[in-house]
Amino acid sequence: MHCSLSKFILLILLSLFLLPGIKSQAETTPNRLEPIIVTAEKRENLAQKVAIPLTVITENEIQDRNIRKMSDLALFLPNIQYLQSGRMDGGSFNFRGVGMFGMSVISERSPVLINFDGIPWESRFGVVCDFNNISQVEFLRGPQGTLYGKNAMAGVINIKTKKPSGLFQGNAQGYLEENNGIGANFQINAPVIEEKLFVRLAGNYSKTDGWMTDHTPGGEEEWDHHKSGSLFVKALYYPSDNFELNLQYGLSDIDAAAVPFVVGKDLSYDITTNFTNPEMKATTHNAAMDLSGNFDAFDFKAITTFRQGNANSYQYFGFPKYGGFDDIEEYTLGQEIRFSSPPAEDNSKFKWLAGIYAANEQSKRNTSGYTFDMSYYGLGVTTSNDPSTIDSQYYATFGEITVPLVSEKLTMTLGGRYEYVARDMEHHHQEYDEITKADLIASQSYNVSDSWDVFLGKAGLNYHLNDKTMFYATLAQGYMPGGFNYIETDPEAATFDAQHSLDYELGAKFTLFSNKLIAGVNFFYTEYNDLQVSQEASPMKFVVVNAGEAHAQGVEVDFSYRPIHSLHLYGSIGLIEAVYDDFEENIGTGSVKYNDNHMTNTPEYTLDLGITYRKSNGFFVAADYHRLGKTYFSKDNSAHFSREELDLVNMKIGWEFASSLNAYLYVRNLFDKEYFTETVEEYDLFMMGEPRVVGFQISYKF
Repeated sequence: MHCSLSKFILLILLSLFLLPGIKSQAETTPNRLEPIIVTAEKRENLAQKVAIPLTVITENEIQDRNIRKMSDLALFLPNIQYLQSGRMDGGSFNFRGVGMFGMSVISERSPVLINFDGIPWESRFGVVCDFNNISQVEFLRGPQGTLYGKNAMAGVINIKTKKPSGLFQGNAQGYLEENNGIGANFQINAPVIEEKLFVRLAGNYSKTDGWMTDHTPGGEEEWDHHKSGSLFVKALYYPSDNFELNLQYGLSDIDAAAVPFVVGKDLSYDITTNFTNPEMKATTHNAAMDLSGNFDAFDFKAITTFRQGNANSYQYFGFPKYGGFDDIEEYTLGQEIRFSSPPAEDNSKFKWLAGIYAANEQSKRNTSGYTFDMSYYGLGVTTSNDPSTIDSQYYATFGEITVPLVSEKLTMTLGGRYEYVARDMEHHHQEYDEITKADLIASQSYNVSDSWDVFLGKAGLNYHLNDKTMFYATLAQGYMPGGFNYIETDPEAATFDAQHSLDYELGAKFTLFSNKLIAGVNFFYTEYNDLQVSQEASPMKFVVVNAGEAHAQGVEVDFSYRPIHSLHLYGSIGLIEAVYDDFEENIGTGSVKYNDNHMTNTPEYTLDLGITYRKSNGFFVAADYHRLGKTYFSKDNSAHFSREELDLVNMKIGWEFASSLNAYLYVRNLFDKEYFTETVEEYDLFMMGEPRVVGFQISYKF
């Protein structure tokens, strides 16, 4: 570690503390929690009045908790894990037992949808954003297909960027941290036409040498070094009193070496891989045109979205000199149109929402395969390559109504969704000698097409005891369409079918002690049928099949408490039992049953406890404690691929000046815990978690 940097940062911060106390933003902090407005139901409402299990993280909380990437965000959400899926340029969320990695990674689609300003992110590539430009994150738990154009089987992470306004303002931020980590970002907001047109521009850059050292001669010494940059522009235009037009474009770029994997469970930050040229690169474009209209009888929204990305890599999979490679292009063009009732004064009024959605997607693998040394078997250096193109068309109609029942306090919600998905795949398979390029087998090609459709329902009862307390019960169906195994050489076995879920939620939300405490608790039980699971069809060949039934049950709690104006306590708890009920995997000529085993990548519990203290003279301190319960990473629940309870502590301390200049010292993994975050069972790989990192951050608003 770079101890000299730690001392330098500490001296800077101590010198700031010696400055005379001056007034800061803490003086305007209220002695209560301010109401949080969310758009979880596609209309503005108070978070405590939304009958959905919901976690909200605001702009200030993102900064206070030093959230910079998706893996940081996951630590503050109950019963969820973020898995990088073997990539520095992306990943996916695993929630309540289901996710992409280790289950349906071959499908490249996640049951937890990221909804970025209305742009659906479903793939595991290019899953990065500049959290300094985010105004709010809303995590909706459970199926949400009756509210969102793009279906979401397990939940939605709603990410909202900051909205342009009529003020000229901005901020800039930079940091230095150990492992030669540096970062800088800016946001500028400016009016262009008074009361008509406003523009917001944001940019971000970061780099680090990483925390793994590879001693391979001629190789990458900073094994997991990476750098990334992004640019974002958003324009807000009011053509009339009734209409609002948002236009936005975002670009992100990542250039990295390798994921911090080690072979075997002997964890170490020093390795010798004999793999000399790892690389991962990804470029992603996001764009949206969002037109909203507000009228006496209804509200209207039409949003056109576009997402295009390219990811290529040459990755280490435990093979000296040789590994996996890919060159992938993806794009999604989508259109959502919806109508809804205008905002109501209270939640006892009749409310409705109806919409349609259509999208065209393509996932094109120009190359995708492995190169490995088979000279021991007399086959030399062999390359297996499976280029493929999958085209998908989505069509859906969806809606909800909420009606008052016997009293204004009791309402019923009914929802439905019809979805049709058609896919076709053009597949090729090649095996050749890497040195001579001579074919080892004849090239194979085929085309396959299929389609899936479903009607999903939702029903719920909501009881508002008073303005401070509500109870709700919900029954909802979840669904993920089928797809194709892009590495399957047999067209008869290429298709896997849809998976289904039935979700029961029982919850309550409270606002207590003169708005000083808000809390939510929900109990859930979810049944999974035709579960999409990954299995090894033959050595080095993994496919998705529908081979399982499972269930998950548990409880989730969120709370936020401000006992005095300078102190904020918050946290979340998730307890879960997620097990396979009927899951049999074919292995060779036999089979193995995993009935009653724990579902993979699912901690038995998650705990987040945090505190922020903001003194009126400018002093600031924050601390977060995260604990993850025992986690199994393999279907057989082997001890080798399991992790015992994990504790992590992060801290941030600094000074906030009335001049809008802020300076902080922060530390991640305070007690320097050595741990792994995920595994790749097939190759006995373990991904090393970040060791203790100390950094210094400074920001300025104008």
